Amino acid sequence: MAQAMKISMTERHIKTDELGLPYSESMVRKIKSGERHAAKDVAPQIAEALDHYAVLCEIGREATAGFGPVYLSGVDKHRSAGKELGLIELKEAWDHLEEIRTLKPPNQLTSKERDHVRHCLMELLDAGNACYHIFGSFCEQYGFSPLQLSRDHYARLRAMGYVTD
Repeated sequence: MAQAMKISMTERHIKTDELGLPYSESMVRKIKSGERHAAKDVAPQIAEALDHYAVLCEIGREATAGFGPVYLSGVDKHRSAGKELGLIELKEAWDHLEEIRTLKPPNQLTSKERDHVRHCLMELLDAGNACYHIFGSFCEQYGFSPLQLSRDHYARLRAMGYVTD
């Protein structure tokens, strides 16, 4: 989360004391430098305070032992570059997905077919990550809150019956 905090705080010119966290400035600096980790109950407060795609990705990955979208710090953040990357990744994933023989039971796949499924899954992760990258860069550049959009999306999924609590 350290790198993500640095990025979001630098981009938005937010100072450590402006976060409103239950930590001293010294402790927040240690979290930002990677020397210390934020307590699990403080991570949501960091997410709320920064509401930045990079931080949200990293908090999610830390909370799930590495599952979830990865913040692509080495990729062009401009919306048009992200869109182009996303379209390429989506097409590759789509092409691989079309080739998977889903009518054949998984326990009857050959080793080569299983490797193809695994490769397809990796392509799907690439495509999903590219979509999250587009989402994050668009939120930043158009001034949308990633947290609020995510909450609105969840509410929509609940209303459609896709999510039940």
